[in-house]
Amino acid sequence: MTHICDLEVGVHVEEDAIDWQDWEQEFYDEMSGALLDPAKVAKARKTEIAYAKTFEVYEKVDAELARGKKNISVRWVDLNKGDEANPDYRSRLVARELKKLDPFMTGTFAATPPLETLKFMLSWLMTKTRRNGKLLRKKALFLDASRAHWHVKCERELYIDLPDEDWEEGKVGRLKKMLYGTRDASAGWEAFYTKAFCDLDFTQGEWCPCLFHHAERDLVAWVHGDDKIIVGEQADLEWF
Repeated sequence: MTHICDLEVGVHVEEDAIDWQDWEQEFYDEMSGALLDPAKVAKARKTEIAYAKTFEVYEKVDAELARGKKNISVRWVDLNKGDEANPDYRSRLVARELKKLDPFMTGTFAATPPLETLKFMLSWLMTKTRRNGKLLRKKALFLDASRAHWHVKCERELYIDLPDEDWEEGKVGRLKKMLYGTRDASAGWEAFYTKAFCDLDFTQGEWCPCLFHHAERDLVAWVHGDDKIIVGEQADLEWF
């Protein structure tokens, strides 16, 4: 016969307490809808918060400062960019600044290069070109800017709810850099990379602002969001 003292219920004093809310929560891949490993999601979110602090994306301020100001909620976008055998978990913190809250907001447009410009880049790569009588051996350089929007200063006074992973009572986040999901983030990134190219003496395209040309080095650049293709000789690409 089992004695009442032999029954075990709950967490013992000598055991670590379990956060049952986290234990029962399920996470799904934003693209595929597949069920994700909670431990790997937690690790990916922790990594993203660490990067956000490195970039100084936001600073914690008293919630009273945001009273009557524009305060934006946030959410996580969780992805497994690998597969079940080779998982590669990524989590991105995004703002939920919805268009319906301010449908006539200006300064949100960012140009996108048409398909013909990509065809032009491939054609330019394969076209024989000479400089001072010397045949150029052109190559294509492919670049992807990591966390592109975090490089851009936030010009508006915006506050966000802190994510659970970085929550602090009585505090909100004041944005210092653009956060994915803020409506002018793409336009801000376009202005940022345009200035970067022009500071390197590139000329911006008149009919397509996503194309750039460096006359002295004969470099041609194509930009789509945070992706870039630059065509030119290897020494010039290394300079870039």
